[in-house]
Amino acid sequence: MKVRVVTEEKIRMMDFYLARTQVLAAGERDVFLPVEGEEDLEIHALLVPNRAAGSAMMDFDSVSIVNSRADGLPLRVTGEDGRTLDKEMVEVMAWEELEKNDTVLEWYSYGRSPAVVGNGLKAPPGTIIEREECPDDRYPEPDF
Repeated sequence: MKVRVVTEEKIRMMDFYLARTQVLAAGERDVFLPVEGEEDLEIHALLVPNRAAGSAMMDFDSVSIVNSRADGLPLRVTGEDGRTLDKEMVEVMAWEELEKNDTVLEWYSYGRSPAVVGNGLKAPPGTIIEREECPDDRYPEPDF
């Protein structure tokens, strides 16, 4: 089976910024893109409604590094020794990349408000909220 191979070192040398939020039927996906380098690598953070607060608060659920090339090949991340990192190790690395920003760390540690559109209404599934890259702060404050 064909795969796309990227080294752990290459990913760790990248800076990622919040590019967009995709509203899903069962939650939201924050998509982070690299500032420079492999433009077709993404970090996806999945958020789900908080069980106690219902749809009033979104909680971090999972994180992954994704190949967004048109070829759709699965992504394999290799370590210094050339061995493939397992799923848990890749998740830890992705989380460490997101931890570089206090705002994102707070959102994913304590929850954040769901995405909204228009007059403060909760964004319906299928909505994509584009973000701006901010050179001084890689993770701009969301407008929701």
